[in-house]
Amino acid sequence: ITAHEQVQDEDSAYELEVSVPSTRIGQGEDLPVTAVSKEGTRRPSRVILHTRGSGGGGEFSMSMQSDGSYQGVLEHLKADLTLWVTAGDFRSQEFAIRVLEKPVVRTFQFTLIPPEYTGKGPEVLTPNSGHLRALRGSRARIEGTASKPLRSATLQFAKKAVPLTVGATGDERGEETRFSGEFLIEEADNYVIAMEDAEQLKANHPVSYQVTPIKDLD
Repeated sequence: ITAHEQVQDEDSAYELEVSVPSTRIGQGEDLPVTAVSKEGTRRPSRVILHTRGSGGGGEFSMSMQSDGSYQGVLEHLKADLTLWVTAGDFRSQEFAIRVLEKPVVRTFQFTLIPPEYTGKGPEVLTPNSGHLRALRGSRARIEGTASKPLRSATLQFAKKAVPLTVGATGDERGEETRFSGEFLIEEADNYVIAMEDAEQLKANHPVSYQVTPIKDLD
């Protein structure tokens, strides 16, 4: 989604089209801002990006690119802010930027189910224990909850991906923060719990865990 806003006074020497990729981003992400002189208008020598937020305001000079556009990048945003661009007596309309919390795993728990021939029952692991060591052919079943309603959740291995089921927690809002699923332990691999929330924001830097299959020597 690209937003475009512009304001042009009759006496202004410049006219710019200002754009941002989206007005809703995840915490810690960078936000590029681009300004382009409208065809037939003067190109300013200096374009300023202005910000205003709960922590105060700021002004940054935007860099001219090889294509003649101007660009500025607001790095690692943590909170909502408002931005606009000026050049001489030109002032763009304001962009209200929402900085949204990214989903994180709140808690999860694995149950290891040995192959039937062993005659052994399921083993419930300690909550939030992600490193798995079990007999080859065992099934690993996971249940967990996220900090936000989810659109999707996946166990992302180096060699495969296992989609998880997203289900409602049963709270008053019916938020779909619960995830569950299972996979067969067949070979050594690494995985992360990858998530995307209802606003299409993805988990940031998920923790990597190891899966180690064990041969049955009996």
